[in-house]
Amino acid sequence: MKRLEDFDTGWLKGGLPIHRLNELKSLTFIERKENVLFLGPSGLGKTHLMLALGRHACLSGYSAYYMSCRDSLALLSRARDLNRLKRKLKWLEKPHVLLLDEVGYEPLSAEQAYLFFQLINARYETGSIIMTSNKPFSKWAELMNDEAVATAMLDRLLHHAHIFSLKGESYRMKDRLKVGMVTFE
Repeated sequence: MKRLEDFDTGWLKGGLPIHRLNELKSLTFIERKENVLFLGPSGLGKTHLMLALGRHACLSGYSAYYMSCRDSLALLSRARDLNRLKRKLKWLEKPHVLLLDEVGYEPLSAEQAYLFFQLINARYETGSIIMTSNKPFSKWAELMNDEAVATAMLDRLLHHAHIFSLKGESYRMKDRLKVGMVTFE
């Protein structure tokens, strides 16, 4: 269980000013059907923030649904194979906020990129998405293996979006970094 009040903003070296975090806590982005994107390397708390916002939304009366990128692609691929893709996309429009984790950790095939675009397109201006990614947007054409699909997807994701590019060192590695057990050189 992740909570917003448990997130250590002091660990970050930038990318999430307190006033912007407080704005997210108000959940007005959900009412406006805006997206929230957390970008940055592993260990900075992107998933913690996403899950905590999802929990906060649920406790405030909104619906939220969590999926990793990999799980969403498996779900959509199965639906397509069963000739139920439209029905599944319609179902994924229902939650007030869709939490999509770990976009960019694995490159997508052309078919996966198409399915992921279908999901983003279905949610466009119908509900909020909170997404985490370790890839900057400049790498998404490479990630999607298709510049046109990446451009169309980013066009929809970023049209109404709050973007946070988190900076810092891995929170999970902080104790090991202190004693010199791990170096990143």
